[in-house]
Amino acid sequence: MKRKVFIIAILSFSLFLNLGCVTERKAIVMSMSEFMKDYNMTADNATKYLYYYFDSLEDGDELIIKDTIYNLTYHYAQNYTDIRCVTEINSTFPIQGDITNKFESGDSIEIDVHIIEDVFPHPYDPTWTISIETIKEGWDTTLHQFILLPQEFIKKV
Repeated sequence: MKRKVFIIAILSFSLFLNLGCVTERKAIVMSMSEFMKDYNMTADNATKYLYYYFDSLEDGDELIIKDTIYNLTYHYAQNYTDIRCVTEINSTFPIQGDITNKFESGDSIEIDVHIIEDVFPHPYDPTWTISIETIKEGWDTTLHQFILLPQEFIKKV
């Protein structure tokens, strides 16, 4: 009898692992261009909802943006650095502080972040609701606004 209980326990645990309940999700890797193109916005006038969302990312996903730096621009007055990547030279990605002494054009980088969803009343028209998927490390969930991404989330590879 003890042996049967033991075998059932082992089989149950194996099934539990195979269902993905214990296994971690793998990080999703995108270039800066893929990341920018994945982001969308729609408005639903009937429900008064604004949706900002990713096509292929969801709340809880780990995202690694992997690219090569095209150029960097430090903005002294606001204390942040804009990164422009080779796959998306028409858009910039702001990083908190001056990173021009740590990174340069041609460096291969990874930006390791997580995706969250935040839902809140529109600040200028509370009859509307905003639902936004965004980068957790670059979002203030209390004030419902973007913040500069801290330097600790970018590294050379």
